Amino acid sequence: MGNPLSNRRPAARIFALMTSSVILLCAQHCGLLSGAPASEQSIAVSVESALPLKQLPARRALESIASVMPYSVPALDQNDIYFVSTEGRIVKRDVVAHANRWTFGGAAPFSDVIVSNNRVYVTGPNSTIVARDKNSGKLIWSRDIPGDGNVRLSMIRGMLFARSESVTRLDPVNGAVLWRAQTGRVDKVVAPASVFAAIAEGSPIQESISVIDSASGRIVAEYNPGGPAGIARILEAQGDAVLVHAAATGATIDEDGYALTKLVWLDSVTGQMMRSWSYRPDAKSHGPDTMIATPIIDNQTVVFQSGGSIYRYDLKKEPASQRPFRIQGAGDLIAARGGRLYTRTSDGLYVIEFDGQRAIRRHALPYRYDAALNQPALVQAGDTIAVSDGSTIQVLDLLTNQVQRYSAPCGGLLDVVRFRSLVALQCQRARASQSSAYLVRLPSRN
Repeated sequence: MGNPLSNRRPAARIFALMTSSVILLCAQHCGLLSGAPASEQSIAVSVESALPLKQLPARRALESIASVMPYSVPALDQNDIYFVSTEGRIVKRDVVAHANRWTFGGAAPFSDVIVSNNRVYVTGPNSTIVARDKNSGKLIWSRDIPGDGNVRLSMIRGMLFARSESVTRLDPVNGAVLWRAQTGRVDKVVAPASVFAAIAEGSPIQESISVIDSASGRIVAEYNPGGPAGIARILEAQGDAVLVHAAATGATIDEDGYALTKLVWLDSVTGQMMRSWSYRPDAKSHGPDTMIATPIIDNQTVVFQSGGSIYRYDLKKEPASQRPFRIQGAGDLIAARGGRLYTRTSDGLYVIEFDGQRAIRRHALPYRYDAALNQPALVQAGDTIAVSDGSTIQVLDLLTNQVQRYSAPCGGLLDVVRFRSLVALQCQRARASQSSAYLVRLPSRN
């Protein structure tokens, strides 16, 4: 296939050819009771003049680590990075001193790395969970989780969980198994009070939520949106509830022809449904037969995309009582933070900021995107977005909207990990079994 990135024009030249444009922001009332939406009101959204963004000088990374397992997510703590090498060793490296502090064998190639309370937790061979002293690397305990393969680890509010075909809670101090809940293949775990496990299994894949008592491991409730291919994906824990994206079937167009997405609030203790709100933008007029992407929760708003339209609702009001903002022609929705939306088009990433019923779109991160090849691909983790063009990496802080550019060969970004201002960028190398990690430091937030 070759390297399509080598033939691309510089982002600044491409952006200089752009002209000012106008996109539409629509306020639409979704008529859930009547089965048809009310008339839409279009509001012009101004776009800043298309002047070239200043090309940032490429900085050097603080540290470059050449041998990192691509399927293992490293961890950052203060000025140290903990990672699994391609030789299956867990390594602690001081970023400032550019030196390994310790290294030990026995890490599985897919192991996540967790650092908590002066301990480092990894998965070893044959589903063994291992805890080491953070400072010395000394083995503290090792525990087998029989019968489970491809175990992933989570540390939530001081509770250590191993998840695969079941959820196991371990004592992080001595490794004792406190309980084990047979659930099915676990995709995600949150634990605001009880433990909520997102399950995906079967053919066709059926998604559901198991709610587990955090003390005993007893399954106290289950949420199943329906079949034969229901969607139930944990979005986040918020207040006394866990928000779930749900749909009764894999198709998102209902019998009335409206794109359908549903948010369900489950009680964080009992798992019982507190409320369920359906969001139904007009699919007949705006993107018929289009799947709705997983919604993004931004404080007290929900944002999702259907076809070429992006919708933003207030979570404090029922959908039927609102005229939500609708943005059309702004690109693909990537993120929502602090009331701002981030969208991608062929020439880079844009930020959309709201001021009442006005919204301003401006270029935030320029690059050339080839949708047919899906390159360069954005990677987002928390409040950080990064993108590589093969020879440089650009990093955007979503809370400050500041961009930094670094000189680093990177065939494709795999992961972004952040600890305060320290960021680890995991890059795919020519060999699929290897990756590199670059350590950079972003400007401090004021």
